[in-house]
Amino acid sequence: MPHGRIAWWMSPTVGALIAGGAACGDGGSGGLSSDVLAGFEGIYQLDAATENPAACDAEGPSILDTITQKQFVAIQLQMLTAKGLQLISCADDAGCASTANMVRAGGGWGGEWGWFLSRSAGVDQLGGLSASSGFQQNGTCTGRSYTDLLLARQADALRLETRTTALADLPADNGICWADAAKEQSEAASRPCSSLRVLTGSKRGPLP
Repeated sequence: MPHGRIAWWMSPTVGALIAGGAACGDGGSGGLSSDVLAGFEGIYQLDAATENPAACDAEGPSILDTITQKQFVAIQLQMLTAKGLQLISCADDAGCASTANMVRAGGGWGGEWGWFLSRSAGVDQLGGLSASSGFQQNGTCTGRSYTDLLLARQADALRLETRTTALADLPADNGICWADAAKEQSEAASRPCSSLRVLTGSKRGPLP
């Protein structure tokens, strides 16, 4: 949805997954082909996770122990007008296989976390973005944020960097909070990056 708006009523856990998909439209597929995306596909083990909650100039301490689902699938997905790679967390090999089958069947899925990447960012790199509307409180949209995504592949390992910028509160639009990727990207350009999260994973095997 490159020029549209998305309304959010999701919980933070579910919202992270949906925001990484529908609100992540960055204007199209960026020329991504099925062959390019196929090189990233697979079932992965989450090996490390760090978070710097105050800045983006360096990685922070490990948060791996706070993440319940320590595997994830990387699978091709057509999200509205954008073709890209969807990352979805899962608990084990069976859960990952089930998630992959649901995605391929066009059904819904759930996960502790997930992101959608829909443009080329260089050799063996994919990029994306996520625009979050926050939540409505007393007529104000608060907790708004914009996130830049960068996924890099080296051999059978993936490294995902998410750089999030907190945005100013805005009045709700007739009681609804909307996420507009283009506008939030412009807002974020003039604000300091708020937090950096880095996830790395190694490939366990192919998708079923």
